Amino acid sequence: MRRIIIAALIGWVLVAGCQRKSFTSTDPKEMIVGQWTGTYTNPPMDNRPPEPGMEFDFHFAADGKFRMGKRKVWVDGTYQITGPKSFVLNIRSMPAGPYEIVELSSDRLVFERKLSSEGVQRTELRR
Repeated sequence: MRRIIIAALIGWVLVAGCQRKSFTSTDPKEMIVGQWTGTYTNPPMDNRPPEPGMEFDFHFAADGKFRMGKRKVWVDGTYQITGPKSFVLNIRSMPAGPYEIVELSSDRLVFERKLSSEGVQRTELRR
């Protein structure tokens, strides 16, 4: 019985010691990479309340490319992190932004874009 307990303890120590270490980055270039799902909210216009936009999927690749859309409608482009709290999207060679990153964590990404005098477009994404 003692041998079984010792073997089990040795096995547990080996498995625990070989497990992959958890790594949490704070670099937005690394944190933004991956699959996200969310919605955007259009700003109020002509004295109307803000209107929610459609739900969509967003995929940021590590090579600076992104894809956004839903079902059969997809738009491809590139993105560039321009600072610790900002980035620019390029959709069909047309820059959009700059976007301010309001919140970025392992499971939530919120960014906003100021639209001249019309207000702020807000996008909220979750993993």
